[in-house]
Amino acid sequence: MKKISFILIFAAILLMAQPGLANSAPLYYDSEGAHVRYDSEGPHYSMGVLKDCKIGVENENLGFDIHFAKGVPSFMDVSTSYEMKNYGEAQSVAMAFPILFTLEDIDALMNAQVRADDLSVNASHLIVSSLSSLAMMYTPENGIEEYAKNMRIEDLLTYCNDPVRYKPSTYSPDDMLDIYALQGNTKANYIELMMGYQGDCTFITFGASKSYVLMNKECHLVQAYLDEPQQETYIAVSSGFNMSNVQIEAFELVDNYYHRGKRMPLPNDGIQLTRTKSMTTEQFIRDVCLLDVEERYPAIFDICGEDELYSQLAAMFDYSYITTVRGVSYAICDLKMAGLLVYEIPFEAGQTRIVEVTYQQRPDYFGSSVMHAKYSYITSPAQHYRDFGMLNVEVRFINKPLLMDGYVYSDILDFTKLGRSQYAASMQGLPTEQLTFSVVSETPVVEYIVYTILWLLRIAIVGGISVLIVFIITKRNMKRMRAERQRRGN
Repeated sequence: MKKISFILIFAAILLMAQPGLANSAPLYYDSEGAHVRYDSEGPHYSMGVLKDCKIGVENENLGFDIHFAKGVPSFMDVSTSYEMKNYGEAQSVAMAFPILFTLEDIDALMNAQVRADDLSVNASHLIVSSLSSLAMMYTPENGIEEYAKNMRIEDLLTYCNDPVRYKPSTYSPDDMLDIYALQGNTKANYIELMMGYQGDCTFITFGASKSYVLMNKECHLVQAYLDEPQQETYIAVSSGFNMSNVQIEAFELVDNYYHRGKRMPLPNDGIQLTRTKSMTTEQFIRDVCLLDVEERYPAIFDICGEDELYSQLAAMFDYSYITTVRGVSYAICDLKMAGLLVYEIPFEAGQTRIVEVTYQQRPDYFGSSVMHAKYSYITSPAQHYRDFGMLNVEVRFINKPLLMDGYVYSDILDFTKLGRSQYAASMQGLPTEQLTFSVVSETPVVEYIVYTILWLLRIAIVGGISVLIVFIITKRNMKRMRAERQRRGN
């Protein structure tokens, strides 16, 4: 195995070792034969892992096509192909395939496709929850990373079955918030408010679309950077917080640039902090935060629906220290989410079918000097099938630069290089833990030096030929000029 110290040049992709891929698992539906029930309270799910499943997996072929694109993060085409055999009577089996993604890159879930014997299969795309919410519910003593490594499909199904998606533990949805409007004077574009400490109190700031309103909870300081003077900004505080002792200071921030510029003190005449209304925490999340998310990410709002987005925002209020509505809007689209691709495959008695799931996976991080990618694949859901045969993994590099070499390695599988851009590994059965492997591409030092020498040699040859041509042309011109002078002398 080549040492990573040889990795030198070209685009870099470093994927954090957080699973983005998973196997499918067999499901049972509710007694009515549908996996979604609707009533006056909205959609309710009734799904669970199918026990005593008669479907076995003869082979699973995993294909990872890693694309290179100059200057932008690469993406990976994932193909999971199962050779499945029915060892029971004719039946139609529901299956769930977990996919991890972020809301800002929700296409990873929504564009996933299923085929059976090369025919398209209808699939439902269900957004379950953020990994942070699931970790808080099921393994609060562990972090998100640890939960992701051991994520169980049973947890995802249980969460889907619960009509109340999130139950806050640090606040009540009925807790009251008072909303205060901060109105600036004619010149002030930067205002500081010293709130003072009054116990465990909620502070959430929000304002005009181009203004920045920050809350430093340690210093109990609200900083309002206004795009224009006299813009209204707002502060939501726990009901009963004494605002009469708030100290207000006004400034004209020269250059009006966030955290920069010279502060010119101004009198705080004309600055008012007035309570406008009160609302419950749930109303605040729905009427203020959800509207801000909808304005910034309308497509995500349409796909997720109000109730699902509310449950994610409620979870963020429960464990997050974000104190601005804008920060909440941005943060929710960076959350690692868990989704389910749900579909049904009919089988005749004794029939063998090829079931394939395809989707794209984006990198979590993009660098600029080396290419080192780590992937994790959650295999545990497939343990619920009748049995499992051979697992075959193939990694292919698409559009890899000519000089870039590489390798794939894993603590679980032994990869073999089949060609310059193709690697493969196999094992009998499923690994006892999640499948992890790393991908490294490099430009070897020797090859790079040879390439550099050849490039310099080519320049020298071209330069030498050019000088020779100029010399020959100049010599001919001088010879012709001497001949003409001789004729004129005669």
